Amino acid sequence: MTFDDLDVPRDGTPLDDGTGRVLAAKIRVPGDTPGTVSAVDGPRGAGKALQFPAPCDVQVCPRAIVEVMDAGDLSPGRQDFVLSAVLRMAPDETSPGSNVAQKGFSTGGGGQWKLQVDGAEGLPSCVLVQSATDAAVAGPARHVLEGTSSVADDAWHDVVCERRGGRLSLLVDGELSASTVVPEGLDISPEGPVRIGGKNVRQDNDQYNGVISSVMLSVAIGDGGGVNG
Repeated sequence: MTFDDLDVPRDGTPLDDGTGRVLAAKIRVPGDTPGTVSAVDGPRGAGKALQFPAPCDVQVCPRAIVEVMDAGDLSPGRQDFVLSAVLRMAPDETSPGSNVAQKGFSTGGGGQWKLQVDGAEGLPSCVLVQSATDAAVAGPARHVLEGTSSVADDAWHDVVCERRGGRLSLLVDGELSASTVVPEGLDISPEGPVRIGGKNVRQDNDQYNGVISSVMLSVAIGDGGGVNG
């Protein structure tokens, strides 16, 4: 999904997913300390990107996310997939966990895919959590892969999380940053909306404080699959 044709998405505004299909989306903010999501220039001045709330040093900071309504093909299941985001984050915008995009949660049994930026170093990471109904794959339910190069340098970066068979890989700007083995056929079938910029709008929402230009999920690579959202 890209934000090129938007000024600022409002409740129910359609988002082009990059293939011509549109997905219903809305900005969500908390009632106590609402933040803002504003449109800014994208990479190299082309297209649009979304600026999320700036970091703050008070106990309750402004929060805001973009929520994309659920669609079944946004859950890859047992298929190979590529999850990517184009983002920009300054060194002073890092936090223990900055959620770029996610579907589902790490607890509750529903499964999850997530792309985030971790710690003061600004290291990208990819998280997969298998669905609790998946009885075919034994072993740990949660798999975390953290990159080795920072993306918190106020430059645009293309961050990619890729699951192919039994291998999970993380690439930054086209270069392999980290890779690990995961159970082949791991079922990643989270329910609910895709959330961009944070896991929710509660006080501890892992707010992302930088800029995001696009978020894409491509399922069943090599089997006729395409960009789903």
